[in-house]
Amino acid sequence: DPLVVQKFSVILCKICKKKTSDPKMQTNAIRGTGHLVCLVYSDIDRKSAYQESIDISAVLVQALDTLVVPVQKTISLARKEIKDNLSWKERSSIKKLGWGACHTLSLVLSTVQTSAHELDDCCVNSIHVCLQTLINCVYNVECVHEKVALVAMSALCSVDLSSSRLAPSFNHDRQLGLGVIISQCLWWIQGGGSDADAGKMTVLSPKVKSQMQQLLLHFLSCCSVQDSENVLSGTLGRDRQLRFLYDWLLKQKKGSNSVAAQRAFDTFALAMQKRPDLLSTIDINLEQQFANQAKTMVSLHHLEDFDASGDDDNEEEL
Repeated sequence: DPLVVQKFSVILCKICKKKTSDPKMQTNAIRGTGHLVCLVYSDIDRKSAYQESIDISAVLVQALDTLVVPVQKTISLARKEIKDNLSWKERSSIKKLGWGACHTLSLVLSTVQTSAHELDDCCVNSIHVCLQTLINCVYNVECVHEKVALVAMSALCSVDLSSSRLAPSFNHDRQLGLGVIISQCLWWIQGGGSDADAGKMTVLSPKVKSQMQQLLLHFLSCCSVQDSENVLSGTLGRDRQLRFLYDWLLKQKKGSNSVAAQRAFDTFALAMQKRPDLLSTIDINLEQQFANQAKTMVSLHHLEDFDASGDDDNEEEL
């Protein structure tokens, strides 16, 4: 019954927000909220039937707005922004709820992305807040609990960010945008610290570094030419960073990730062609190496030339 689902969703979200001495109840409510959204959105016929009786967009927005709070609180705890004198048990509870919420967001976001073109603006805005919060886990990987960081990165990998509706874009705080997070991932994988802490070296654990490499590859497979331009216009040691990116992509291309690596070569080569003003600090040889690897781009250009010549021939025949 759709009305029962709607009422149950409200109850679960209230439990998620309620202060309780039993975090297991909230953990189960977080998990239940995710399953409820997936029940509605995972089947086209069921979704259509529910939409006739209840506002399924409101159910999704309420769930997303509820699930993102434990993740935000976990980040605040890690950054020592929570000033309350919390016991070890209370701090542990916040981390567990944040971890569970990241898991559930992964499930929800990967399910609803198939309906991205149908989602209203309220749903898309809530999704963007969730994506920003998960990305903030990556920005704060040096202080966020490792398990939370790992599941946040896994959740981001489950979402196709090449969708024009779901893809993060810049806001006034520059907190969103694949170009920014790609630069940050490169910095971490190279062995640096956060941008704000550039002088401090932080070594990632093997698990986190491996997952971040998968995340970087995912971002690169989704990024646009504009995102690549944003990487080129960044300030995180541009030439050194691009050299590292080139060598790293070359290894990925020779392995099992050839398609994603090729797409990244193509988008960066196109970005360099579009914005020659960004290349003043980049070795000309490095620019040429990216262009040489952009075989797909060159093939497409040849195909376009062939099609154009074919059109001319047809016009002459006419």
